[in-house]
Amino acid sequence: LVIGYAAQTFVIGAFALYSVQYLTAVFNWNENEAGISFGAVTLFCGLFGSAGGGILVDKMISKLSSQTRIQYNLTSLDQRTIDNIKVYSVYKLISILGVLALPFGLIPFYFSNEFNFFFFICLCELVIFLTLSPINSAIMWTVSFELVPLAVAAGIVAIHVLGDGISPIIIGNCLTNTDDDWNACMGYGAWSLVVPVILWSIGWYKSYNRYQSQILNNSLRSSLM
Repeated sequence: LVIGYAAQTFVIGAFALYSVQYLTAVFNWNENEAGISFGAVTLFCGLFGSAGGGILVDKMISKLSSQTRIQYNLTSLDQRTIDNIKVYSVYKLISILGVLALPFGLIPFYFSNEFNFFFFICLCELVIFLTLSPINSAIMWTVSFELVPLAVAAGIVAIHVLGDGISPIIIGNCLTNTDDDWNACMGYGAWSLVVPVILWSIGWYKSYNRYQSQILNNSLRSSLM
């Protein structure tokens, strides 16, 4: 979960640091205009993405909880089942969003023009920000209550150490070695979005199996009673 989160933070860090320079170098934008334009995109995506992700995962959890009670004829769900539903819903949502983020992050640099840059960077950032609330919620749901502060703090440190802490070094080194081939280097950085697609898809599969196993056990126990 956190490694995929760090990979996304790697991309966001690269976008935040280098997008203004990219616009000035590739499209000859004025630095101030580039900064204001990209800042507006990030602000919009951050506000709506962070809020929207929480709303989406809450709706998914509520819907799956209701479907589970009806499908398996259960009057109520125990806490362990509820926790499994929560984690499964998070993995399902962020896996789908991760798949969407990958092409959105690659298109601006492999089909480079001003429209593609702003349109697809906006979509990429929006999708990434949509994953933030569900991920942070899942971190808290997967540990015991007394470990929540430590888990959240460790997650924050990990995403910065493995994400935006190293992306400037890697992208900067790439630019140096490629004589400032901006599209190539930014495109290479965006390929890190493959990592969450793989890891979160595995998490989706495993959390689904755990959810199904728990539901079947509850259903069998209910029928015996």
